[in-house]
Amino acid sequence: MTEAIFGLLGVAIGALVSYFAQIRATKMSVDAELRRLPVEACIRDDEKKLDRIREWTAEILALSDPDINANVDYRQIVVNIHRLQLILDTDTNTDHAGLNGGLNRLGMLFQTKTATREAVYALHDQIVETVKHMKVNAQQGSVPNASTRR
Repeated sequence: MTEAIFGLLGVAIGALVSYFAQIRATKMSVDAELRRLPVEACIRDDEKKLDRIREWTAEILALSDPDINANVDYRQIVVNIHRLQLILDTDTNTDHAGLNGGLNRLGMLFQTKTATREAVYALHDQIVETVKHMKVNAQQGSVPNASTRR
């Protein structure tokens, strides 16, 4: 009879150990998934933001290109610059700050009506290089001078 009780106790203890081990493994798995999901969402958001930045920058460059537009629409350029500036994180990202500076100088050229072809194309080159650098940083998974993630 005692062998049966020992056998029953062994099965019960084995079941309890298995139960708690499964609970712990499930909890660890859920915690790992919960940590991973925000990172993936953040990466997707950054990719969408970079796509918008490239799209809107190309639109601004086309609007301000003297070879395409003989009569540049300053108002349309400013609207697009402002739209782009609303998504830039100039406080923590040096690429965004550089792009913002280039866009501001481009807008000022057209505002003061001192935009020569050479000055416009020099700013275009700077803006294009900044956006290319942003793409490289995004592919490498780095954010220049990012002290905090919002």
